[in-house]
Amino acid sequence: MSERKPTLEATTATPATYLAAPPLIGLLQPTESNGGRIQGRPDLEFPLARASDPQTSHEAADRALASGAVYGQRAAVLGAVKRRPGATAGELARDLGHATNHVTCRRLPELEARGLVRRGEPRRCRVTGFRCATWEVPHD
Repeated sequence: MSERKPTLEATTATPATYLAAPPLIGLLQPTESNGGRIQGRPDLEFPLARASDPQTSHEAADRALASGAVYGQRAAVLGAVKRRPGATAGELARDLGHATNHVTCRRLPELEARGLVRRGEPRRCRVTGFRCATWEVPHD
């Protein structure tokens, strides 16, 4: 059985750039040795669908978790914020090679809720042209 690597999208090929920060992949991916917890960090396990969401959203969440896509997405987005502090979700998505900011807009609040990133000052996004939040890694 070959090792399955997480992907940015469950249905698309993985851009080579998403693995730019291998330590992040390990931090944000569950392992068998820790009972499926994320490297001993149960605080990094996020609900992907709200109880009020339709059944199809829960099915999509299950697919994203089962395929490992969500773990690669989190790691890629966190790595992008570390490389480009002060970027907007649209700019981060462009840097990651995404056609839209859908993935970054989903993963950033999850990472924010656990203190891994924080919102910075809003400014005009260079991708969308709209005033948007910027994102950065908190300083300890």
